[in-house]
Parts: sequence; C-alpha cells; structure tokens
Amino acid sequence: MLALLKRLRSFAYNSYTTAEQRALKSYMFLGANAYELAKAKLLFDYIFFVLLTSITIFILVIARQDYYNLINCSFFTAIFFGCFISLHIGKKLVHIGMLTAYNTVLYTVAASIINNLDIGPMFTVPMLLGILLAHITNPGKHTFILVGIVFLYLSAVSYAEFKGISLNLTRLEDSQVINNARPFFSAVYILLLLRVFGLHYRDVIILSQQESTEHQKQFSALVNQNLIKQFIIVKGLSRSGKSKYLDGTMELDECFTEIERQCDSAIQYLDHQGYDDPGHNQHTS
Repeated sequence: MLALLKRLRSFAYNSYTTAEQRALKSYMFLGANAYELAKAKLLFDYIFFVLLTSITIFILVIARQDYYNLINCSFFTAIFFGCFISLHIGKKLVHIGMLTAYNTVLYTVAASIINNLDIGPMFTVPMLLGILLAHITNPGKHTFILVGIVFLYLSAVSYAEFKGISLNLTRLEDSQVINNARPFFSAVYILLLLRVFGLHYRDVIILSQQESTEHQKQFSALVNQNLIKQFIIVKGLSRSGKSKYLDGTMELDECFTEIERQCDSAIQYLDHQGYDDPGHNQHTS
C-alpha cells in the first residue's frame, strides 16, 4: 500500500512538473524577468488546481443531476481551460490574469445565486482568490472593479435576507448535498489560497536570487575581460618603454622585466577564472 502511494505521488509530481514546463516554455524562451515568470507560475498553479477542483464538482453535479450548477460549471470551466491554453501559447500575462480573475469572481457569484444566495466560505474564499489574483497580475482599476462587484453582490444578498427573498433554484435534496460538501470545498479553496499565493512569493524570492546571481556572473566576466585588456596594454607599454629607454641601466631593465612578468602572471590568473577560494589558498600555503 505504501509503495502504491509513493508511485501515485511520483506520478502526480511528474505530471505536474511536465505540465508546468510545457505551459511556461514560451515565457522561459522569451527570457521573462523574475517577476513576470513568477506571475506565469502563479497563473499556472491557480488554473491547474481550479481545473482539478472542477472535476470533483462535475462528478457531484452530474451524480445529482443538478443542471443549473452543471451549466454554470461547464461554462466557466471552459473559460478557465481557454486561459490555460492561452498560457501555453504565450499570450500576455496581463490579459490572462484579468480574464482568470473576472472568471473566478463571476463564476463564484453565479454559483452562489444558484445555491440559494449562499455566501459561506465555499463561495467567499474563491471571491477573495479572484481579487488577489487581479491585484498581483494586473493591479489597478480591475482590482477595484472586482471588489465593487463582490461588495454589491454581498449587499444584495444581505438585502434579500433582510426582506426574506429566496430564489430556490436548487432542490431540497441537492441543497442538503451542498451543505454536506461545503466543509470539503471550503477547505480545498483555503488550501488553494495558501498554496498558490504562498508559492508565488517563494518563487519571486528564488527567481530574484537566481537573476541577481546571473547578473553578478555577467558583471564579473565583464570585469575580468576589461582587466585582461588593461594588463595587455600595460604589458605593451612596458615592452615599449624597455626598448625605448633602455640605456644600459640594469636597475631600470630589471624593473621593466618585473612589470612584464607580473603582467603575464595576472593575465594567466584572470584567464583561469580569477581568485581561488580562501580554503584553497590556505591549503596550498
């Protein structure tokens, strides 16, 4: 049993990694900076796990023959799948993020309406996910628009409850099934919130460090190249000075010879990737 679980875990991890690499290949090929690549990873994680969650919802609504939720889930899941394809193609992250965020909020609002204006954690947490997604991928007016949509909807639900208005779009037995499933889906969306956005900030830090390290390597290579050129120039000057000003004075001749020798040593030293580490120097000394 334990071996089977390990195999399933390995299969799931390999499938996820392969899907991520294929989906983000375009952005890696285009040389996106650390923050843009982290946003692409965020969108991939979010859409990937939302699609997995949608499979569970599909099974539930098909088993209960809940046609309202089936139509709602099918429509918005198709949009999520379109966002996933757009990510794979390499479309602009701003547009994908905006569409994904709006789709999340509107899908949740529609599902809440169908399920008798339910505004429990099962529905409010996805609304928060959509707002945070918009804020990270496309900060600005769209974040405030989504906040406004959520605010107006929650206000409308509060007014409906105050007036005793009920839509009753789902059957009583379906409502009971939804009530039983509410803790599960609430936990799933909370874990999704922690997973996606926690991983996003970790990716930002890691990718920024990698980008900084790469810049340092490029800068060091440029410094080494320039220093080698300078030493070559100094070496040429020492040779010229030696031939021009040599007047039989041995001290001056020895001075120029030493300059030339030191330049040769420095060129060889820099050409073999510069300084040795302190531990190596101590060991050789």
